This record gives sequence, C-alpha cells and structure tokens, in this order.
Amino acid sequence: MLRRGLGFVVGYCRDERLVLAAAVTGAVLFAAAAVGSTYALGLLVDDVVVPLIDDAFDGSRATQVLVLVAALAVAQAIGVVLRRFSAGMLQARTKATLQRRATDRLLAAPLAYVRASATGKLLAHVDSDADAATEPLAPLPFSLGAIAIVVFAEASLVLIDPWLGLVGLVLIPLLLVMQRIHGHLVERPALAVRRSLGKVASIAHESFDGALVVKTLGREQAEVERFAAATAELRDARIRQSIIRGFYERTLEMLPDLGVVTLVLVAAWRVEVGAISTGQLVQAVAVFGVLALPIAVAGYFFASLPPATVARERLSDVFAIETDPLLHVEATQPMRPGNLDLAVHSLTVAVDRVSLIDDVDLAVDAGETVALVGPTGSGKSTLLRAVARLIDPVVGRVTIGGVSLDRIDEQDLRRRVAVALQEPFLFGDTIERNLRLGIGSEELDRSDLDHAVTVAAAEFIADLEGRLQAVVGERGVTLSGGQRQRVALARAMARRPGLLLLDDATSAVDPVVEQRILEQLRELETTVVVVAHRMSTIALADRVVFMTGGRVVASGTHDVLLDRPDYAALVRAYESEVRA
Repeated sequence: MLRRGLGFVVGYCRDERLVLAAAVTGAVLFAAAAVGSTYALGLLVDDVVVPLIDDAFDGSRATQVLVLVAALAVAQAIGVVLRRFSAGMLQARTKATLQRRATDRLLAAPLAYVRASATGKLLAHVDSDADAATEPLAPLPFSLGAIAIVVFAEASLVLIDPWLGLVGLVLIPLLLVMQRIHGHLVERPALAVRRSLGKVASIAHESFDGALVVKTLGREQAEVERFAAATAELRDARIRQSIIRGFYERTLEMLPDLGVVTLVLVAAWRVEVGAISTGQLVQAVAVFGVLALPIAVAGYFFASLPPATVARERLSDVFAIETDPLLHVEATQPMRPGNLDLAVHSLTVAVDRVSLIDDVDLAVDAGETVALVGPTGSGKSTLLRAVARLIDPVVGRVTIGGVSLDRIDEQDLRRRVAVALQEPFLFGDTIERNLRLGIGSEELDRSDLDHAVTVAAAEFIADLEGRLQAVVGERGVTLSGGQRQRVALARAMARRPGLLLLDDATSAVDPVVEQRILEQLRELETTVVVVAHRMSTIALADRVVFMTGGRVVASGTHDVLLDRPDYAALVRAYESEVRA
C-alpha cells in the first residue's frame, strides 16, 4: 500500500514540479528556522537569562540574541505562507487534472459502458474519488519539510551531545513500523468507503431523478429506507476506518511526549556530569517540541495515503477504459452540402453476442422520406443508432452521401446527420443554448433558430417568459413531454442537416401537430428516416420499410405492404391505439 501510494504521489509531483518546488522551499525554510529557533532559545537562556540572574547581564549580547530570534520568526512566517499557498495550489491543480481526465475518458467511453454503469458511481469517480486521491498532497510539502526538520533536529541533538542524538534516532524506526501496520489495516475499510460512496450517490440520483415515479407509486418510505441502509453501510465503513486512523494518529502524538520524557532523563544526567549546559538542555527539549508538529503532519500524510491509493486505483480503472472506437476514425472525405442519400449494406449489430439487427440492407435516396415500421424489438432504433455511429456494427457497411461512415470526421458527421430521440434530453439552461448546443453564433444566426422553431412547430416558445431565453429545468422538466420533443427536434433542425434520423421523436406530440411537422419536413431539402408508430406518419412517408426479428422483410409504399398479413395486422393495431 505504501509503495503504491507513494508511486501515485510521485506521479502527481512530476506533473507539477514548479509548484511542488515552491512548497518544499517554504517547508525547508520553515524547518531550518524552526530548528534554528531552538538554538536561539538556548542562547537566550545561557547568554541572557542566566547572566541576568547572576548580575552579569550584557545588553549588547542580549540585543544580538533578540534580533536573531526575531529574524528566525520572520523566516518561519515566510516559509509557512509559501508552503501553504503552494501546497493548496498543488492539490487543487492535481484534483482538477484528475477530474478532467476522468470526465474526458467517461465521455469518450463506449455508450454501452456508460449505460451499464450507475450514474452515482460515475459521479463518485469524478468527485469523491478525485478528492480523496489528492488528499495527501496538502500535507506532502510539510511532510517533506518534516524530513528536513528531523535531519536538522537530529544534527542539532548530536552537536549538543551524542547521547541525546541517540534518543532522537529511536523515533524514526517506530514511525515506519506504525505506518506499515496502519497501511495494512486500513486498506479494506478504505475500499469499502469508496464503494459505499458510489452506492449512496447512485441511490440519491435515482430517487431524485425518478421523483415522479416515487410519488405516484407511494414509494417515499421505501426509498428513505433504501437510502438509510446505504448510508448506514457507509457510516459503518467510515467508523471502522476512523477507529484505525484515530489509534494511529493518537499514538503518533504520544511519540514526541515519550521522547521528551526520555530526553529529559538523559539530559539531566548529562548536565549533572557537566557534559552539557542548562541552556543546551532547554534547547534539546525545544528540539523535541519542534519535532511534534512535523511528526503529526507526516502522520496525517501517511494516514491519508491508503484511502487515497484506493481512490486513485479506482480512477486508474476509469483511465483504463478503452475509448469508443467510433471516435477514432480517419476523415478522408468531407460530406457534400445539401440532402444526403443513405446506403446500408449487410449490417449486423450485436450486444453480448446477441444480434439486434442481422444482415440488414437499406437504400434511401437523397430527399426521400422513409418510415421504419415494425413491432417492438424489431431493430428499428438499433438501425438508426448504427447509422448515426452511436454503436459499432459487427459486420457490414454504411455510406452517407457516398462516403463510408468509418471515414467521416466526427464533427462533420454530427453537423450533417441529426438525431432526435423519443426521450429527448435538455440541459437546465435557456432554450436558445439548448438549440445552439455545439454550434457557435457565427454558424447559427437568429433566422436559423426561428426557422427551426417553425419547422418543429415549437411556437409555444413565444408564450414563455423570456421566450428563447426562458430557462428550462433539469432535463427540461418545466416543459411537457411534447414540448421537450419539439425543442429537441428544433435543435436537430437548426443544423440544417442533410440526413435527419427520427426515433419516434414526435410520439408525445398531438397527432395534428405531428402531421404539420412532418409536412414541413417534406418541404425541406433533407433526407428523413423516421421510426413510425402512427398512421399519420406512415401515410406521409415516400416509402415504408418493414422490419421484424432484426431484419428488413419488406419495402414499398404503405398500400403495397398492406398485402402482407403481418404488416396489415400491425397497422390495424396502431389504428386501434389511436381510436382508443
């Protein structure tokens, strides 16, 4: 544990050399001044206090000693300020670096990994793990300064008397033995704390995010009990960790006191035999007093190292996540302007060796509107996600505008191919910022926004206080489901895409409004592929592609496909839902 933890700390320091150098300089300056002050204290006793008692006071000498004391006090103050400021900067900058790295890696992780991980766990990595991983950096400079204090103090004791130096040497092996025992005992409780933190965060996030479900099902008390059980688990793990740490820190605090008692006994004997003076005895005791603080700080450093190591290793697991291979494409050809044709060749997508779509072929002409129709689980959404390069196919090829999907630049793809989903996500910001997401004002002017709002039939925005500057709640909670879908559709249309993929993106919209939206989409120079569950949507499509069992089983106009019994039965079910 000690070796692994120190390895991480060395890595942090390597990245922030200048800040660490400033902090250590302050710590060493404080160490030298602190030990020097014990020497000045000895001079004060021998050259000022004792002569004053013996009526041999020398004012000139007293002034020199007092000036030395004052200079050493100023040096200590400068060292403390420099050390604390730089140590705080070291910790803050390293924490920010870890958080950025973790966030970047999670954002670049495959979509399947993010969906399979609890939100609270991911948040714990970025927040509490990064915080705990950098906790040892705050006392690190003083701990390094403590080495200087120990060296200076030990040299001071040896210069006073070798016997006193021997007493000081006993403390170092004791400290190392205690740290080894502590690191062994605290590792498992520290790991339990990190895991419990993620569990608590996950439950809290689910309860708040699903507040409507919790309320409507009367699950308030059950959620309180679930959260209480998780927090009790976290509390017990922290208590176990705190007990071990408490014994360790209290024992560390005893070491200087035991050393002072031993030192006084040895020093009294050396004074009695005339080997040292009274002032040197006072100096030796003061040296041990100086040792108390750095030993405590070093103890805090070593106590925080095991939980920091556990947290850092959890972050290492995040850093080791393989980035989504779909992000690493070599752009060889830009996408042409205007509407884009789509071609899917023998496409197969599988998750955990289970095929979601199998050997799918599809061709959509530029400017054509195609409706994907099929029962639940037939692969319609999976096909759209594969076309949008949100999931990686096992075999097969997709071309958009004549360019292979694996050769299109990521940014170019996101600007030219827009996706609107059944469950839209809106950020807790203004409507305008949600519409402009990822696009600057120089690329998207007000007329573009107004046009997108009109096409998406989102005129309700004009009735909101602030209009485009109206702030929606988290996930757009202040809007209705249909309003959220229309804002998301306007966001997709604001890019004036050449290919628009709609995954049941108007399911919560009134059928009359939906028909108006689809009619306006047909008037645009945009190729549209839409997952359809309403007859109004199917009727407006140029062509219908019928899917079942992860395959395309038929393609043609709605009237032609009605000759298929399975398609006709599905459409009748859709009509029944509308009448109901």
